[in-house]
Amino acid sequence: MKKNYPEITRLRGMAIIMVLLYHSILVFPINLHEIEWCKNLHTLLWYVQMPLFFLVSGFCYSYTGSYFKYFLKKAKRILIPHLIFGLADMTLRVLPSYIPELAGMVNQKVTFKEAIVSFFLYGGEDPFLRSLFIMSVAFPLVAWIMNHGMLGKTVAFTGAGLAFLFQNSITSIQCLDYISSFLIYYVIGYWCKNAHYETIKKKLLSTNALLGGIVLLAVGSILVCNYVATGISLPYGMISVLKLWGVLIALGGALIAYRFCVHMGGFVDNIFTAAGKYSLTMYLLCGYALVVSRTIIVGKLGITTPVMVIVFNFLVDFVVLWFISRYVIKPCRFLCFICGMNYEKKNKKR
Repeated sequence: MKKNYPEITRLRGMAIIMVLLYHSILVFPINLHEIEWCKNLHTLLWYVQMPLFFLVSGFCYSYTGSYFKYFLKKAKRILIPHLIFGLADMTLRVLPSYIPELAGMVNQKVTFKEAIVSFFLYGGEDPFLRSLFIMSVAFPLVAWIMNHGMLGKTVAFTGAGLAFLFQNSITSIQCLDYISSFLIYYVIGYWCKNAHYETIKKKLLSTNALLGGIVLLAVGSILVCNYVATGISLPYGMISVLKLWGVLIALGGALIAYRFCVHMGGFVDNIFTAAGKYSLTMYLLCGYALVVSRTIIVGKLGITTPVMVIVFNFLVDFVVLWFISRYVIKPCRFLCFICGMNYEKKNKKR
């Protein structure tokens, strides 16, 4: 029986909550990125949320049975939702190019040819699911290498580290450059689970780990925000240094988030657990919910105060997406299928 780790579910919930907050910092129909604190918050959320998703994915990696069955499981869970929602997103961006009346529906519009090339060759507007699928179906080989003692772990970490440092030299076809950015976190997540997790958990919950996380997050944030504010371009040979600043934020944020997720309880626990349980559907639908919420909040109500725009968009999107996930998608077999959710048929009482 698969063991349940409540803190990991909460951690996934925290990641999707960050995603909703990240998207609530609008660039359209008003551009909040012109405001410094909004731009910095947007940047910091990016450096924490995506590594957190891949850390959790690596921790939850499990391979049993044949590779064919494993591949089908990942295709059902990740690839099918990616194709369905990616093509839907592509359609919404293509239509305004041919129907001018729909121009205000999306921020970006493309031609049909541009959309086809972008989606099938480069993963479209959101390469996360494409990257996660490719990484997941390739990871049995990485896991096999890591399970061969210290040498195997050294090879895996070295390979993932080099891919991270030289990602700008790697092609963006099939999101390989994106995969190179986050593979190291997937490897770390897998290692944490398989290297006597309870021992690692105690170390992660220590005071030193918390202080270390705060220092890493603070230093990384200052460096990255200063770079974003100045806009100074670093020489090519210095790019790896900039990426390391992002790692400071990612690891510091993960340490703090993990400690918080272990100790949370009550109402907060329920919120984060619910978000973690429906994280994929909330991720798939967040863009569509945002179109509605920003239209109402900014377009209809005329609210433009940055804090109110961010908070209202976030709260509306979270509540709506949770409700849809729980009460619309979950009870429907077809919707579960296209959203990558396991359908649980209720047993009727006689």
